[in-house]
Amino acid sequence: MIGGGGKKVEKKLEKTEISKSVIVVLLVLTVIISILGTWTVLDEMQNVKTVPAIPSREYGDVKLNINNIPGASHTFGEGKVSIKILEAE
Repeated sequence: MIGGGGKKVEKKLEKTEISKSVIVVLLVLTVIISILGTWTVLDEMQNVKTVPAIPSREYGDVKLNINNIPGASHTFGEGKVSIKILEAE
């Protein structure tokens, strides 16, 4: 026979345990990184420049024409919409 003459090779899986001190160190690092990240975000928010809001109308005029083609048998359509914004008078 090839490869060891038919002997079974067993591999033992060793359990690896993480010590409590490693977990504590990782936990402390996580808390420190979270605090530094929060502090950085809050600090940068104070530097954000705001743009004043532009007063706008909440109403407008809309015109829509729908033309029905007599004898059309299709139930789908295609169209083009264009918007022209005019200066206030």
